[in-house]
Amino acid sequence: MILGKRTAFTLIELLVVIAIIAVLVAILLPAVQQAREAARRSTCKNNLKQIGLALHNYHETVGVFPMAFVATASTGGWSWSAAILPYIDQAPRYEMLDVNGPRRVFGYWNTVNNPTGENQAQKIISTYICPSSTIINKTNNQNMGHSNYVAVNGPDKARGTNTDVRRDFNALLATQPQNNDIGGMFIHGTSFGTRDIPDGTSSTLGVGERCTVMFAPNLDRDVECYGGQWIGIRAAGPGHDSDQREWGPAAVGIAGRGINSTLLTITKANPTAAELTKHNECTLSFNSNHKGGAQFVMMDGSVHFISENIDYVFESGTMTLTANSVLDYLMIRNDGVAIGKF
Repeated sequence: MILGKRTAFTLIELLVVIAIIAVLVAILLPAVQQAREAARRSTCKNNLKQIGLALHNYHETVGVFPMAFVATASTGGWSWSAAILPYIDQAPRYEMLDVNGPRRVFGYWNTVNNPTGENQAQKIISTYICPSSTIINKTNNQNMGHSNYVAVNGPDKARGTNTDVRRDFNALLATQPQNNDIGGMFIHGTSFGTRDIPDGTSSTLGVGERCTVMFAPNLDRDVECYGGQWIGIRAAGPGHDSDQREWGPAAVGIAGRGINSTLLTITKANPTAAELTKHNECTLSFNSNHKGGAQFVMMDGSVHFISENIDYVFESGTMTLTANSVLDYLMIRNDGVAIGKF
């Protein structure tokens, strides 16, 4: 008797095929994810290059780089990222908001005052968004458009001992530039030009990343770092801290406890969400969802990825501006130390 030709797989053959496919997926999926992250990181780098070019075009036009923001303890104002809108192909929005005019910012962020009938402050500007950063909402709870780039205010050398780091840093920002210039290129109320960078533009950090959410290994959970907001800040004073994105840290950042740090200024086994926000210095510093560090644009317009392991020494509670590490030297425009490779 001649047996018919077999037309089906055996169970063992099917299991072998499934196992082979599973192994291939396990091998290829990480490679695909890495390729996607590489593309996102490249886009993020290009955003910073555009920001660097815009800063220099602003300098060419005005003679100085934009200040961090203009505000008092009780009133808000435009930030550096609003000032450079015309140089990132956002001139119509710049004119609509009257950034260079006499208007106080918060009276003109609503739909009534915009010819298009749209709230321009809520708009997402792609140049200010790193695609690697997780954005929970397109706007924060102050209805302002997110940004993942904040300007360098300086190292954390002039912060006091208050455990509420947001309130303390905001109080510092409110008094600038009178007595709390902590060395960075972007401070409240004062503009600097290339002539004010004796260390050299290639050795001075300008703008860096801050993600909205990052994983905190020390807490084994995600924490909100908020990023920033591109349009400006509501107020500079310590009484305006109902939401971090209302005020100074929405526009600028400090070294804190280093790049990608999620260390808290309180010791508590299970901090609440509010305590995480209030005491977590990632809401004030620089961080990213890129593995191992964050990207920065230098004041010469070049973009560098800086490792989270870069040499840095945190000095808690000191009110004296000192520099004793590589990250310090890069953040301070006039410390007399020009850093080459880092």
